[in-house]
Amino acid sequence: MQPTRVSSAVSSSSLVYPRRVRRGTANSALRHVPEKIYVTYNYLPQDRARAQQMFLEAGLLDVVVDPTLLSGFQKLCLPNEDTVSKLGLAARLQALPAPAVHRVFEPTARELSAARLLHMFVWIHHSHEGHPRPGMTYDASGACPSCGDGLRQTSPLMITGKEIPKSGLLGSIDDDVLVHDSLAEEMYAAGFTGLAFGEVADMQGHPLPWRQLLIEHPMPPMIAAARGLVRGRAGTEAPCATCACDGWFDAAAEPFIPAYVGESVVRMPDFARTAERFGTGQWARPVHGKRSLASRRIIVRPAVYAFFRARKLRGVRFTPVSVT
Repeated sequence: MQPTRVSSAVSSSSLVYPRRVRRGTANSALRHVPEKIYVTYNYLPQDRARAQQMFLEAGLLDVVVDPTLLSGFQKLCLPNEDTVSKLGLAARLQALPAPAVHRVFEPTARELSAARLLHMFVWIHHSHEGHPRPGMTYDASGACPSCGDGLRQTSPLMITGKEIPKSGLLGSIDDDVLVHDSLAEEMYAAGFTGLAFGEVADMQGHPLPWRQLLIEHPMPPMIAAARGLVRGRAGTEAPCATCACDGWFDAAAEPFIPAYVGESVVRMPDFARTAERFGTGQWARPVHGKRSLASRRIIVRPAVYAFFRARKLRGVRFTPVSVT
């Protein structure tokens, strides 16, 4: 669904190639990056009259006069934070669930090129089935006994027929990135550091013309200025009791902005993974007999963005990282 823009009445064998985070202030290089505000809601037809009054009180006249926006699942783009506050207050006055707020970055190419570091996410041909995977072998000698952090893959990545990208040059399996052989050769020639390319095979062990990006260099822990993530506190969202590396989750109301101290990333290679794991690892206590690992995210240098941009590759998103 495309969001509706509204106005206020008042105004993201291996082959080796060469605690809850409080909202902080990003560094000066990010302050001008455009941040879009969206809200989503799903009101019933019988709620239309109260919803109409809510939007009227918030000054969103474009919504008030459009009956199709008053019920069902909708996504709106709001003009500013003042409108967000008014909408939340109006929802309480009308005894309606407040629309969910989502803030996202939509940076320009110039802003991405100027950033010291970037978060990279491959969203195309995505599968949520992470490690450990059927048919593969691992070395668990250095893994956390509770969440599985440190588990080392020792065999080619094996994927199902449904997970094999049918077009394009990119794909992803949980937090693993797949690149076509032809793109892997170009990345090798570019001389990127911090990665290797592993073999990819189907479930029968037959090699596929794809490579798995093997990224092992760890980033330092994020500082408190990071935005868009919260720490799980209890139950199935609690961090690992042994190593505490997992138990991080996205905060939909904020754009995801990792934050680091400049001195800590001076020697970072072109590709690295976050120290934080998102979700919770189920290693010591498998769910329905299945073990799983929480995922890590990819941080890259601007040269990686320039490489992908020059080739106009579809399916990958980059957003700025705060470095202070």
